[in-house]
Amino acid sequence: MLVILIAACQTARTAFEAAGNEVDSELLADLTKMIERSEAELAKLSSDIADQS
Repeated sequence: MLVILIAACQTARTAFEAAGNEVDSELLADLTKMIERSEAELAKLSSDIADQS
C-alpha cells in the first residue's frame, strides 16, 4: 500500500509541477511531505522485516 501511495503522490506532484500556479504550491508541499513520510515508513517497515529474518 505504501508503494502505491508513494507512486500516486509522485505522479500527482509531477502533474502539479507542470501546471506551475500559485494554488498548486501548497499542494506540492503537502504531496512532498506525504512522499517523504511514506518513504520513511516503508524503509522502517523493510528494516523491521529484515531484522525478523
